[in-house]
Parts: sequence; C-alpha cells; structure tokens
Amino acid sequence: MFKYAHENHIDVTSIQVTVKKDVFLKIKEYIGLSDEEVSQLNINLNDEEINVTISKLRKISNRFAIPISVFFLSSPPEFPPRPRSRKFTGKLSRKLKDAIREAYHVQEVFQELGGVTKFEFPKIPRKISPKEAAKKIIGQMDIPKIRRETKDRNEFFKKLRQKFEEFGILVLQFSLEELRGFTISMGTPYVIVVNKNESEGSRTFTLFHELGHLLIGESILDDFTSEENAVEYWCEEFAACVLIPENITINTGTNDIFKEIRTLSNQLKISKHATAVALLKKKIIDWEIYNQFLERYNDRFKKQRNNRKGGPQRSKVIISEFGDTFVSTVANAYHNEKVSDIDAAEIFGTSHTVWQKILDLV
Repeated sequence: MFKYAHENHIDVTSIQVTVKKDVFLKIKEYIGLSDEEVSQLNINLNDEEINVTISKLRKISNRFAIPISVFFLSSPPEFPPRPRSRKFTGKLSRKLKDAIREAYHVQEVFQELGGVTKFEFPKIPRKISPKEAAKKIIGQMDIPKIRRETKDRNEFFKKLRQKFEEFGILVLQFSLEELRGFTISMGTPYVIVVNKNESEGSRTFTLFHELGHLLIGESILDDFTSEENAVEYWCEEFAACVLIPENITINTGTNDIFKEIRTLSNQLKISKHATAVALLKKKIIDWEIYNQFLERYNDRFKKQRNNRKGGPQRSKVIISEFGDTFVSTVANAYHNEKVSDIDAAEIFGTSHTVWQKILDLV
C-alpha cells in the first residue's frame, strides 16, 4: 500500500485516474456514500469507467477510513463483515460505520507495517463461570497491583490499556453514538473499540466487558442494555467480577446510596455508574437501590457534560484515539522510510503539520 516519498515530492493529487465502475459502486455501497455526495464530488457514474482526481479519492479514503489502493483494483473488493449486533438490526449510523471501518483499517495497516502482537489471554469455554474466568484474568494481569500503583481512574484506565496491548489487543477510542464499545476478533491483532465520550472509569468497565467477548471468540457491538442474552450477561458479570473484589461490602441501609457508591468507585478507580452496574451484577445491591442511584447519577452526569469546555490539541487526541502501540508502529515505519509523511498523515486522517507534532510526542 505504501511507497516512501521524500519531502520534495511531486504533487500527484491533481492527476486524473480511471476507476472501474463496478469497483467504485461496491466501495460506494460499503461506505454508504450517497448519490448526493458523489454529485458534490463531480463524479459521473454514467460511464463504465470513472475519471476522478487523486485528491478526490484521498478525500473519500480519509473520510471513510478505507485504503486508497482499493480504488485501483481490477474487480470489486471483498470487504470484512461488520461485527454482529443484538440490538442494531437495522441501519447503523454513519459515525458507527466509520468507526467499524477505521478499526478494520487500523488492523490492516498494523499488519502491513509489521506490527507484532500475540494474543496472550487464554481462550475460555462458555461453560466456565464469569467468576472463574475473572480469577484467571485478575491473576494474569495482576489487577490489584495496577490499582495500587495508579493514582486515579484516568491513570488506571491508561495502565490497563497498555497491559491489553502488551497482551496482543489494540485498544482504540472513537466517538460512538449508539453504544459503548465493540470488538473485532476476525483477523489479527484483535481490536477493542471503546466510546471516548464516556468517562475513563466507564471505559474501564467496557474494556473488560469486550475482553469477555474476545475470550469466548466473538466480534460484537455492545450497548449493554440486553438482559435477555446469555452471552451479554456473562460478559457483564465477568467485567464486574474482575473489577469488584470478592470481599467488597456496601451499606445498603444508608440514606445516601449515591455517596456510598461514589466512595467505593474512588477506591476501585472506575466510574460511579460502572461501580453500580458491577454491584448489581454481583447481587450486592438490588434493582431498587440501583434505580435510586441511577436517578441521581443521570441528573449529575447531564450537568457535567453541559459544563465541558474546549479540548486537547489534535495531535494528543489522535494518540489517545489510536493508542501508543499503533502510533509508535506508524512512527517507526516512517523513520525506517517504509511510509512517507503523506502516507502517515493519511493513516490518521490528518494534516502533515499535525503528523509532525505527533512525531514530537512519541
């Protein structure tokens, strides 16, 4: 896919190329490109072969996270299937489709650039209880040690993410409207995507819920609302057992259950909501207490979201979204002249200037 080009490169973006109509239509269908968007790009679909500039193909490639090379295939490409969903049986949103494509794209680029990962977690038969599976993971990752050595929820999540990547799973953080996370177990490395709009504490719970799917060999989209599905319930309880120590107790007779859960969540370094869900799954609290907590939590969460202002620099956002392992793999390929600065910027859907700032940070 990549060919190194020096900084004094020839600008080829204005060059016009030919794309086979059946190839373009298959790509259009896969990415959900509307006829109106095609028209806005001044692309004529009436001819058997489509004439288009490199710059327009790059625009589509960056926007929809697909390699530009697929446009030059001699026959329509075969795209990977999307993860299965138990809730979203209809049409997925554009943002979610983008996230799924981006995750597959990261997996593909990582392989092509020689990134090395080996899945170190044990495959677990579904007949094993979530509690038994959790014990294996707690021991393998030494969760208590990580919790002791980290000062807050943010640091706890970052350390766990690093540990996941050491064990062969890329962890990505994208904006997901409909759900909290999804997994990709087709191909390697395995990928977990968590919703970056959630707090770090909530993402930690999602991380282990999605790991549950990988341990039993599933690619799935999750919103965590289904109590009916046995696999979903297994993964929820597994995450709860990993994050809530067996000896934990809580005063359910208190007049301020919110304060009790908040105190416990600070100790465990996960979000208040994730703590409440985990306590519910472990049957430490019942639905009545959980609903009391949830009513107060939702009011506070809305106020906190409305008060958020600004954000970090784009270069830091990209590193946070794609993770140290993947960003470092691309940076090493750049330094070894396997990819150009244009290639690297294209991988992350950003500008040359932002890519140079990323290099300064890794």
